[in-house]
Amino acid sequence: MVLHQSNMVWDVNGTYTLQEIANQHIKPQQQIHLQNFKTIGEASEGLYEIKPEQFDLIRVDGEYNRAVEHFYYTTLYNNLKRRNGFSYASASGIIAYQRPDGTIVIVAGVHRCVYLFLKGLPIYVELHKHTDGLSLKAMRKIEAEVYTDEGYHLSKQTAEQALKAAYVAREQWAVDFSDTLKRGNMKVKTLGSQEDTALKLHGYKAVIDTIEKYKCESNFIDATEYTNAEFSDEGKVEANFLCGIAILLKYEGTSITTKYLTSAVSTANTLIEGFKENLAHGLTKETMALRFAFLYNQVSAKKKNTKSIDLIKLSKHLKIKPNHIAFDSFMSGNGLKSAA
Repeated sequence: MVLHQSNMVWDVNGTYTLQEIANQHIKPQQQIHLQNFKTIGEASEGLYEIKPEQFDLIRVDGEYNRAVEHFYYTTLYNNLKRRNGFSYASASGIIAYQRPDGTIVIVAGVHRCVYLFLKGLPIYVELHKHTDGLSLKAMRKIEAEVYTDEGYHLSKQTAEQALKAAYVAREQWAVDFSDTLKRGNMKVKTLGSQEDTALKLHGYKAVIDTIEKYKCESNFIDATEYTNAEFSDEGKVEANFLCGIAILLKYEGTSITTKYLTSAVSTANTLIEGFKENLAHGLTKETMALRFAFLYNQVSAKKKNTKSIDLIKLSKHLKIKPNHIAFDSFMSGNGLKSAA
């Protein structure tokens, strides 16, 4: 079923049906996208089945459940896309409470329930029942405790753990990224190169985002040659630092002299505190690229037959306002002084 968005006044602390949740947060075309995904496998035995004709009994209580205020359609869509469908095995663990009036309140698993609702498929839940005679406030307290505990019981994966799990599951993006790391003699946990000389990469998601945004995988590999040499003693490198070099190489690689960029990278590492300070909001890696270019120009300024990098032109490529150069704490000298 495809629902039309309503103009009802939305109370983030209100109690709503799945239809109203979908109506409020998911556009009609997005609903169609969700419905196009297939379902995989079957629900486990022993769970309580809520048939489609019983969906009117289901509620989501905004007094404690954040899905009423913040429904993450993109996360739901990406999870379905990643698995090429809705997997009952992966999406188990929906928790619900039945109140004395017959209402079934979804405590954990609202996004999964909304998908099944849109597909018109039964919803299988771990159902608990309130004791007769409890007040609404008392029932909400019990439900909210379970809702809160559910978050605590789920030991949240770190980004590195998520990458490792995705690789073991042979998800293509993780397999491809491991190959990229190997080419750059880098590693994240057990992914990438496991040579003794391989650098540990901290903050790998920044690298994935940069490669995707700038289509610069080859530039990233080139950039690792500079960081592998500079950080060989430390044995690790921060992703943003590495991405700054890769972005610079994307736009200026054909005209850059290797030994001068090597010197610029070394200088940035020596002045690392000032180099990392006051980076443009949302443009961390791009600002680093501009600062690398600035240091490159300083190194090569007195060399004959060496072309300097046009910082204004580069800033436009990076979507940084050209006047930022004059006020940048590092390039204006403040960062250099504070780091000295």
